[in-house]
Amino acid sequence: MRFLFIFSTSTLTGQAAQSYNIIKFLCKNGHKVWVVSDQNREGNLNEYIERCGAITIKNISVSNKNKLIFSKYCEINKLRSLILDLKPDFVASSFSNDHFSMRIATRNISYHFKTIRFFHSKRVRKDFIHKKLYSGTDLFIFYDFDIFVEFKNKYPELCSRIFLLPTAIDSNIYELRDRMKARKEFGIDSNSIVIGYVGMFQKGRMHKLLIDAFSEFKKNNSNALLFMVGGGETLNEIKQYAQKRIDSGNIIFTNYVDDNRLVDAYNCMDIFLLLKGGHDSSLRMLYEAQSCGVYILTYKSYPASRLIETTCYGSFINRMSARDISDSISQSIRHIDYERRGEVHRKVMEDFDIEKCGRSFLRICEIDN
Repeated sequence: MRFLFIFSTSTLTGQAAQSYNIIKFLCKNGHKVWVVSDQNREGNLNEYIERCGAITIKNISVSNKNKLIFSKYCEINKLRSLILDLKPDFVASSFSNDHFSMRIATRNISYHFKTIRFFHSKRVRKDFIHKKLYSGTDLFIFYDFDIFVEFKNKYPELCSRIFLLPTAIDSNIYELRDRMKARKEFGIDSNSIVIGYVGMFQKGRMHKLLIDAFSEFKKNNSNALLFMVGGGETLNEIKQYAQKRIDSGNIIFTNYVDDNRLVDAYNCMDIFLLLKGGHDSSLRMLYEAQSCGVYILTYKSYPASRLIETTCYGSFINRMSARDISDSISQSIRHIDYERRGEVHRKVMEDFDIEKCGRSFLRICEIDN
């Protein structure tokens, strides 16, 4: 089958990451995949796309930063011409901007194909414009049960088009490694209690509360270390805040890291702590951490609940205050069992592997709606 994926981003984060896992599966299994992304901003998405065997279209750019009417018209017109040239069987979007551009670009095209939306948005709108947009879309893929149910309740007439998939993790990449060797790579002492975070630094992610909670935990745990992995627009602000609350020797910021360093980073951690997710409703960071055998501590949500029910290796934060989170970390430390790392990795591999998710996706594509 032939697939065209549209991303109005240039980085492999958030919604793009789950769609990328599907792309990787499709290429591995002999399907033809083209990708259009934002070519006007710096990022690593094209590099990943090409590495897995998909074809990046570099003379067309789709961007959520493109607000000018004429520029948007040119963007959509080029996209329409591309679709007519390639004649894909499926055209897929992962962001709202992609979806609108795709819908306009594919209007009144005579040959038969299907449009797909990977739906992550925590807000399901039902105004006239969105009703029109969704009614003209053939398939919707969800990773979060709560969003899936909300969409189903608001659009019961589209029930036959909506599907819930498991979060996909490449368990061959997110593997167990020697913990002490990984710590040496980042200059972390072997006796440290490492509380880790991985994700984008963006507004609303509760990074300051995370730092406050660690500061509280540190009072009774002198060997504790906060290990924060990732980059983003608020990173400098969070670094400045951390300087006021935590001694510089007790916190490490890595900025962006590549896949290999990210796997080492997960393997350094005793607990992976996530207070709030971003736009990617699959919470894939939790799954990546557990695939590396790490105990997780997070807020209650469908993806996290499903993961912890599967691995029995994690817990939830009941109240979002620095003291309560600190207490939750203290309680979680007691449940860490390094001998279970291999078992946890195997459970993630069995239930959330890319192969399983990819096969489910293909079955959905073959449904005749």
